[in-house]
Amino acid sequence: HAANEIRKAVSWGFRYLKLDFLYAGVLYDCDRVDRARSRAEVLRNALGAIREAAGPDVFIVGCGCPLGSAIGLFDAMRIGCDVGPNWYGDLKWDKWNLPSVSTSLRNSITRSWMNQHWWVNDPDCVLLRTTTSLTDDELRTIATVVTLTGGMFMLSDALAEVPAERLRIAKIMWPPFPNKGNLIVPKLLAEQSPSVILTQVENDTGMGYI
Repeated sequence: HAANEIRKAVSWGFRYLKLDFLYAGVLYDCDRVDRARSRAEVLRNALGAIREAAGPDVFIVGCGCPLGSAIGLFDAMRIGCDVGPNWYGDLKWDKWNLPSVSTSLRNSITRSWMNQHWWVNDPDCVLLRTTTSLTDDELRTIATVVTLTGGMFMLSDALAEVPAERLRIAKIMWPPFPNKGNLIVPKLLAEQSPSVILTQVENDTGMGYI
């Protein structure tokens, strides 16, 4: 059924497809015809059928997907939770899974090595609008991480309503930084949320780090 729906969308002319909540098809008590296969195998076969149905010219973004089952099948992948309007999530007892900026950035940094090796990393959109609780410094931190990790760069705001000083941040971020999973995280194993990141750059003056 899923493959048929994908073929239908492609026949309508869509060349960019985002598939979300993919984990839901293989929850712990999901109904599997072949119980000898693991849930990871079942998901892998399903995603393979979707990729075949879409064809090689359709750009597919996975979201909410167990990462291992999708390697080599998707063009891009959300590699963390949704970004949110707050730096920290609303529920203090779950600070690593629920939508928030801090968790999203943590995932973007620690999984940056996947970018352009397994797929193009999708860190979720950059929020420029003033209706969030994010400060200008927090917004600049988001922009820095998204830029240096080198994955997808997306905006979801009504740009005509974004203040000029915040719109300038988006203009600086474009085009995306050509980072092929070579981010350096000095304290990756020492900090739950890395505080320092570096990336190597090379230009007419030589090689250096940002």
